Amino acid sequence: MFIFGDIETCSRRNLKECGAFIYATDPSTDVLCLCYAFGDGEIHVWKPGDPVPAPFVNPADCGPFIWDNWTFDSQIYAHILVPRYGFAPLAIEQQDCAQRLALANGYPPELDLRCEALGVPYRKDPDARKAMLRLARVPSTEDATKKKRKRTKSVDPAQYERDLALLVERCKTDVAATRACCRRESVRSCNSTRRSMRAASTPIPRSWRPPAPSPSGSATPSTSDSTS
Repeated sequence: MFIFGDIETCSRRNLKECGAFIYATDPSTDVLCLCYAFGDGEIHVWKPGDPVPAPFVNPADCGPFIWDNWTFDSQIYAHILVPRYGFAPLAIEQQDCAQRLALANGYPPELDLRCEALGVPYRKDPDARKAMLRLARVPSTEDATKKKRKRTKSVDPAQYERDLALLVERCKTDVAATRACCRRESVRSCNSTRRSMRAASTPIPRSWRPPAPSPSGSATPSTSDSTS
């Protein structure tokens, strides 16, 4: 059975500046939550401190595992969830990327644009995005020193919990949207394949005949014999 997943993280590193591998292997990078779903089932949430979810204990009995952005999520899984939280390794053959599937079928890799193209409802929550940006950035030592100099207020635990709740809902929404898009792409690509197969197998109508060759041997009559 397909398992759809999405991971949210935090780090001192900037993902756009360093890339997925350096970001995932940096000691400051950590996982905030993992959302996943079996096929069309309920979307589950895992957070650090929770037991390892069943499909990630014996992944050989499950899968394939579909990430929306395999390039990123597979690195986080391999370099953080496996060594730090006890998740079982995932073989590359068990994983797939929804973005690559979208590109292969001629759809945008960006989730919101893909949903629009496929007619899948997708709601962007600006508050959830702000919460994600606040949580994703782990202050460096230099940042902490600057804050002490400016005498800024420390992080409010209640605000952190509100942000985390918004982030989890954003993550669950992305899993649901990725799953819906994959379903739509599968149906559309199958329909397209069927149409192509029907067109290829349609017999040529008997009423059609190739043009009779002219006496000169060409398929079209020669104009050199016409009178003016």
